[in-house]
Amino acid sequence: METGTTVQNQGFNDAPKLISGVRATGGRYYDARDAKQLNQAYREIGSLEKGRFEKREQRRDEPAFAPFAGVALAALAASLVLRATPAFRELA
Repeated sequence: METGTTVQNQGFNDAPKLISGVRATGGRYYDARDAKQLNQAYREIGSLEKGRFEKREQRRDEPAFAPFAGVALAALAASLVLRATPAFRELA
């Protein structure tokens, strides 16, 4: 049964070198010329997969203004302390 899937050659004309490289590294070359062969290759590759992959995300939501706000609060506190000190009061 034809599903209407089209498999296109991507212009790789140096298949013998590819095949020898794949075999030299212990891999397997799949020559899929139509959709049926490509699906068969995917099934074989899927059956060979033994491992499981896990994805972990670490996300830290810290605002970028926090250091500046800390400096501003420290300056405000210093201002209040200095205004309460008699030596730093305005003379007017």
